Amino acid sequence: MFYDIKDFPILEEITRNYETINQELNAAKYQNELIRNILNPIDNSLDYYTDYWVKDNGFHEEQLGYDIRNGQYSTLAIYKKDFQIKSFDSTKLFSKTLELIKDLPGVHYSGFFKMNPNTKLGSHKHNRKHLIFHLLLEDLKDGDCVLTCGGKSFSVKYRGDSLLFDYSYEHGSVNNSSTERLHFIVDFDPFTK
Repeated sequence: MFYDIKDFPILEEITRNYETINQELNAAKYQNELIRNILNPIDNSLDYYTDYWVKDNGFHEEQLGYDIRNGQYSTLAIYKKDFQIKSFDSTKLFSKTLELIKDLPGVHYSGFFKMNPNTKLGSHKHNRKHLIFHLLLEDLKDGDCVLTCGGKSFSVKYRGDSLLFDYSYEHGSVNNSSTERLHFIVDFDPFTK
């Protein structure tokens, strides 16, 4: 189930700041070899904190019996509730980005997802009822990326395009472009008071 980002003014502000987020990520890649390696075109892995987030949400390869990523997806967490990111100083490298999300209700996780060209993320759902915000950071060439949730589909193609959906519904995505899809994502819970 998709939501209108206009219902969350903080997300509109984050969307307007996509260049700041992308610049901070590029600077972090330049300064930190681990970040550079995780998000390079060769490595397709989940970092430790995202791996834990996936297990916590009930759709890890060990839980499902198969890899929904097909090895074509990389992640980099910069925030995980109740965890301190120890691989690098995210508060220093991503200070502006973290400042943008601090007022969202119930932030559970935030990071960057990289999806290879012409690949598919298998259909799955999370065991929590949270919303997940996706913000495209780089233009896609020769196609778009289609995200499907609850039987409806929307596409992103240009940097600054964004989507918001309830990840407890069945969802997946297909990158139909010839370039990597790089998203900034935020998992948050606006339902719990």
